[in-house]
Amino acid sequence: MKSLNVLVVEDDLLIASNIRRNLEEAGYQVSGIARNYEEALQAARDSPPDMALIDIQLEDSFDGIYTANELLRHHWIPIVFLTADSRDHTFQRAQMVSPRAYLLKPFRQTELVMQLKLAHLNFQPTTKKEHVPDHLFLPYEKGYERVVKADILYVNSVLNGSYVHIFEAGKEKPRLITMNIGYLGQFLNGPDFYRVSRSLLINLSYIERIERNHLKLKDYDQLIFIPEGNRTDLMDRLAVIKTRR
Repeated sequence: MKSLNVLVVEDDLLIASNIRRNLEEAGYQVSGIARNYEEALQAARDSPPDMALIDIQLEDSFDGIYTANELLRHHWIPIVFLTADSRDHTFQRAQMVSPRAYLLKPFRQTELVMQLKLAHLNFQPTTKKEHVPDHLFLPYEKGYERVVKADILYVNSVLNGSYVHIFEAGKEKPRLITMNIGYLGQFLNGPDFYRVSRSLLINLSYIERIERNHLKLKDYDQLIFIPEGNRTDLMDRLAVIKTRR
């Protein structure tokens, strides 16, 4: 039987090294070790894994749940979470990406290996995510208000990342919500939404024009600034036909 490639996402290098040793002793191959969201996506591009073992609490603005969700956009693989956080709130969030196992630290080597085996055994490559609602209920005054995802033009992070502005089609003023953009981004995980930068999430279906450092969105007068270094990744995501030179 072919050895399975496992991507390990763990920001504690000592723990990551121990996991690598345990996996290799059990006959697995470690396709890469990543400490954060960006390294995880790059490692998956360089060497596509058969499964991913992800620590939920990463020393980054994007945690392991967000990282898993982004990996699943490109690689439909079984996810096994590791965490020292036993709170129900964290567990409920983790379920959004349909993990195949959820291990609490500290764990035993035999337990880790058994969970990986079960995750691979029970995973079906053709499995589709369950129906995802086309709307959100966002905090509004003393309750929650329904917002259709397709109506969201873009979201940007403000006030040192503690708040987000949500711009919607047909509305002049954005919503201001006390929320981290990384957390909100987990709920805007369809193919139309793309994280251009740490502080900007846009709905690709509204893009009308792309310039060097700006985007023009449909039915929205202001230009949206994008860092030049992020432009290439955005262009790769869109169906851009370039002229020959």
